[in-house]
Amino acid sequence: MSGAMDETHKILLSVKGHPYERQAFYDIFDDMDNLDWTLVEQPASQALFNINQAAAYDALVLYDMPGITFHENAPPDISSPPEVYQRDFQQLVEAGHGFVFLHHAIAGWQDWEAYSEIIGGRFFYLPRELRGERRQDSGYRHDVTHQVEVLADHPVTAGLPPHFEVTDELYLYEVFEDDVTPLLRSDFNFTANNFYSATAAVRGVLLGETGVLHLGRRLTTDVPPQLERLGRLVALEQLMLVGNDLTRVPEYLGELHALTVIDVQGNKLTELPASLA
Repeated sequence: MSGAMDETHKILLSVKGHPYERQAFYDIFDDMDNLDWTLVEQPASQALFNINQAAAYDALVLYDMPGITFHENAPPDISSPPEVYQRDFQQLVEAGHGFVFLHHAIAGWQDWEAYSEIIGGRFFYLPRELRGERRQDSGYRHDVTHQVEVLADHPVTAGLPPHFEVTDELYLYEVFEDDVTPLLRSDFNFTANNFYSATAAVRGVLLGETGVLHLGRRLTTDVPPQLERLGRLVALEQLMLVGNDLTRVPEYLGELHALTVIDVQGNKLTELPASLA
């Protein structure tokens, strides 16, 4: 091939704020032909989101989640970006610069409403106000196998079959459906009862009599104190340990006969109790 097809495109990858499998993510871009990528973590990447600095890149790929700081024993802190950053970012959008927002980027800058207008929606870790209305927290669900339908003939969907199956993490969040053009549609039932609460995940709470314990984002490598205090919680049915960086879990979890679902994504466990493996 020759001409434009051989042209090398340059992209900036802005990351940090949410756990991810680094090498697998890098491999996506390494496997693309004629692509030169630069990775910069938040908050350093913010210095590149202006007309002058961004001119070096054909597209800005955001796989980050700025504006939210998680704590082990308290709700997260929510912050807004500096006004100069907001102005520079908006100028890039208005100039037609290329942007790609991936996965958890939908949860970035939770209190900057213009950001949700740019992306076309918002994932909330805590109940917030959006477009003048109070909205509940968003939801998540890991390892969902679902059928996807292609809705549009578009470069993003080029080469895909009309229908395909995929297993992935799904989100339930605010989408500005009148302002976006959908390219794909899932057959999964996106209702609240099919998802776990984001607020519960960041606060690490036991949801009443539901038998579900969320201990997401505790950022510890040892057994969370909530588990030690619970001891042999015989009614526990679902345990969410997402993003803890745990290296071990208590052996007694294997003796909880009601426990049928355990989600340990984002941890460093080498093994689980035999009955849970």
